[in-house]
Amino acid sequence: MKRILTRILCLAAVLIVGVIPLACADGNYGYYYVKTGNGKSLNVRRDAYKGDNIIAQIPYRSYVLVYEYNNNNTWAYIEAENPNGSGTIKGWVQRSFLVSNDPGKYSPSQTPSQPTSVKTIDDINSVAKAIKPLNASYFTVIQTTKATNYVHLRVFPDTNAVYTGAYLCDTQIEVLAESKTWAQVRILDDGKVGFILKSCVAPTI
Repeated sequence: MKRILTRILCLAAVLIVGVIPLACADGNYGYYYVKTGNGKSLNVRRDAYKGDNIIAQIPYRSYVLVYEYNNNNTWAYIEAENPNGSGTIKGWVQRSFLVSNDPGKYSPSQTPSQPTSVKTIDDINSVAKAIKPLNASYFTVIQTTKATNYVHLRVFPDTNAVYTGAYLCDTQIEVLAESKTWAQVRILDDGKVGFILKSCVAPTI
């Protein structure tokens, strides 16, 4: 009954005011955005618990209508547009992934990742020796590949090394040293120094 009443009040607000309301009936119900920590889709479940009950997925930044919450307010029963374009989806999602304000385009977390493999001393020395300091540093910007719109700044010239930041295309950098595949750079915005792939260094004009 609460679910039906909430929807009626929301629809009435749309008809009277002419806009989609940000909250309806109760201050905790109404329209919200999906915001996941990794920018991926949010699972919609048949019941308010984690298990083999996923019925659909809705994308990051989706706009959803909340009808009700479970007893401890950790799950929300929502309705959202079906990503495949056929009607709407109804089900339960974790409340922690719903926010009142538009989260905007997803930007990758700058929390350092952990290395997935261990390098030997010989490996480290071999790669390090290949990085040659430049007689004179030069300034340019980061360029990115088609597969991603950001570049990781790593503490060591290896794709499995810990990274200390993720930077978007056109971020200004100073190139300090380089090899055929890696470049040691300084990020002008925050002063961090680390390594990025040489292919991510834009050619100077």
